[in-house]
Amino acid sequence: MKKRMAGIGGPGGDNKRLKAYVSVKNLDKLGASGGSDVSLETLIRSNKLSISISGGSDLKGEIQCDELSLSASGGSDAIIKGKAAQVKISASGGSDIEGYGLITDVCRVVSSGGSDVSITANKQMDATASGGSDIHYKGNATATTSKSGSSDIRKVTN
Repeated sequence: MKKRMAGIGGPGGDNKRLKAYVSVKNLDKLGASGGSDVSLETLIRSNKLSISISGGSDLKGEIQCDELSLSASGGSDAIIKGKAAQVKISASGGSDIEGYGLITDVCRVVSSGGSDVSITANKQMDATASGGSDIHYKGNATATTSKSGSSDIRKVTN
C-alpha cells in the first residue's frame, strides 16, 4: 500500500484561492479540512464510501453506494443527495448536513453541538441529538430517538 501526498500552494506561501480538479477510478475515502470546498461534479459510485469534512469545509455532491459514512465537524456543511442502503452520519460543532435528497433504508445519525442534519430514511432510523442540535427526517422509517437539552428530532411529512 502506498500513500501519496500532494500539496498545492501559491508563490511565496500566499493564500490565493486555488482550484484543483481530481479524477479517480475508484473512490472509497474523501477528506476535506481547513475551509476547503469540495464539489463532486459527477455521481460517485462506491460499495463503501467514507467522507470526513472539518474546519469549516463545504461538500456538495451526489453518491450511490451500499454503505456511506459521513462525518462533519467544526462548522462544516454538506449538501448530499443520491442513494445508499446504509448511512452513518456524525455532525458536531455547528455543522449542517442537508440530505433530504439522500435516500437510505437504514440510517444512524448522531448530532451534537448545535449541528443540524436532514435525511430521508425508509426502513430504520436511529437518531441521537444533543447540545441544541436538530435532526429532521423524511420517509417511512421506524425511528428510535434520543435527545437532550433543547435538541429536536422530528419526522417531516412534506
